[in-house]
Amino acid sequence: MRLSPECRTFNSTTVEKVIMDMKARLKDPDIARLFENTYLNTLGTLH
Repeated sequence: MRLSPECRTFNSTTVEKVIMDMKARLKDPDIARLFENTYLNTLGTLH
């Protein structure tokens, strides 16, 4: 589960747009949530 926007230490309109676009394309809500979590986790672990 994502932190609320006011608690996040990193904010990006581009990242949010990618997430919203993919969630609109992925009709299964479980798959959409899985994408959101794994995408954000991947971005958070890149150096």
